[in-house]
Amino acid sequence: MPKKLKPSKGTAKKTPKAKSVSKPVKTKKPSAPPARAARPAHPARPAHPAHPAHPAHPAKPKGKAAAAKAPAPKPDDPAVTYTAEEIRVQPYKDTAVVAFRLVGTTVADGKTTVQKYLNTGTFVKRKGQWRAVAWQATKLPRPADDAKAQVAEAEKALHAAMRSGDVKALDGLLDKSFVWIHRTGEPVTRDGLIEALSSKRLEYKKLETSEVTVDVYGDSAVVRGTSSRQRAVDAEPYVAFFTITFVNQGEGWKAVAMHSHRPQEY
Repeated sequence: MPKKLKPSKGTAKKTPKAKSVSKPVKTKKPSAPPARAARPAHPARPAHPAHPAHPAHPAKPKGKAAAAKAPAPKPDDPAVTYTAEEIRVQPYKDTAVVAFRLVGTTVADGKTTVQKYLNTGTFVKRKGQWRAVAWQATKLPRPADDAKAQVAEAEKALHAAMRSGDVKALDGLLDKSFVWIHRTGEPVTRDGLIEALSSKRLEYKKLETSEVTVDVYGDSAVVRGTSSRQRAVDAEPYVAFFTITFVNQGEGWKAVAMHSHRPQEY
């Protein structure tokens, strides 16, 4: 077999590999697009009218000023004393119900008036202290016999004060809304009657009542009767019928309306 020939050393030269050098390719920058035409400006919107300013809220009082103050008692206010009767307490763990009768005694112009109320209170125990959470009071009607006696006494005192011209007594017997309607239909107010008696424009020589009846309707009462009266300007006494309406608002019975007329005129 033929022998393979080995290449002789130094006869074959290695060709160096060519190094590839990449040169940066210059690219042209794209030209800027043509400027767009400016859009027409939108017309300005009309300004909204300003809202009217809200009135400033008054500042809320703080602390003690927030609580409404009760009117101070007047020196001539009637004195009222309260007491309790038949007190009952019923506990239910941390809740308790108290029931009793409250008695209010009013002293005005030397007269004593008693009014009673049924009271019920509910208490709750919180942090070791009992505090009221609800209260209810019901005014009891006055006994009919006691009310009639009181109204009859007020009627006598009213006519006696008119007879003697005692304006101080009338001040406690007439309500501020009092009106006296005469036989002619002329109205006379409380102040008008007091002024006429104090100035002697109205003066009685005689003023006596008879056939008096009293009807009580809760805190109101109607008194009817006949009177024999004679004023300073009258030559002789005359007879008149009268009707008086009384009310009791906790300060005794006071007249709110009166009407009088002469029977022979009808």
